[in-house]
Amino acid sequence: MKRLFIPLAIALLAVSATTGAVSAGKVRVQLIRHFPTVVAVRPPTSPDFPVNSLMRADCRWLYRVVQPNGSSIETQKCKLSDEPVMVPEFQGEVPDQRVEYRVGRCTWHSDYWFANKGTDVLALWAQVLVTPRGEVFVTSKYPRKPLDCPSGP
Repeated sequence: MKRLFIPLAIALLAVSATTGAVSAGKVRVQLIRHFPTVVAVRPPTSPDFPVNSLMRADCRWLYRVVQPNGSSIETQKCKLSDEPVMVPEFQGEVPDQRVEYRVGRCTWHSDYWFANKGTDVLALWAQVLVTPRGEVFVTSKYPRKPLDCPSGP
């Protein structure tokens, strides 16, 4: 249960810790609400990933905290939806147990940039938590300059 609230706590601490700095212009906090995403409900290290692994989710909010050096951290809360993903064999299910995984460089796509600007920006890393209640918590980190990631096949 403790791990369930870690991403949420990080977001709240980041926002509360930077409130004074926001007014001083050193740190910027941006918020977007109510947007769709797709999330893996099984770890991407699963042998047959992405088969039976992906679900759509409706995100309630995403906080993006931009540090003075230009790097940023995004923290978001979403709820899995019944809307199917585009490729039927990739469709996952709400997990019976908590699923937690971390992905590395050039794997997680920023929902902030896609929802806000229609652009694809990739993270240095992302930590994902999916609960049996269908809740999704994600924390992701971005460098000052967008990553130069190799294209897919």
